[in-house]
Amino acid sequence: MDLGDVKWNGETKRLSGTANVIGGEPFKIVVANNGQKPTSVSAEAATAKFEAVGSGDLTAIVLERPTTGTVTWQMHCQ
Repeated sequence: MDLGDVKWNGETKRLSGTANVIGGEPFKIVVANNGQKPTSVSAEAATAKFEAVGSGDLTAIVLERPTTGTVTWQMHCQ
């Protein structure tokens, strides 16, 4: 499975999980914002950024790392 341990914490407005990322390839996680506004994204042992998805209420988290491995990531919302 490419994604694991995905959790939403309503108190801190944080979505987090793990992803099995192939080295040198962007790994995209498309998230339905459901009225939330993503404010930051971070990852351990990888770069993380947001990417717009169409004109709807979707955001993509893009993870990249030079070697294949598991990445722990988190996205914060307002």
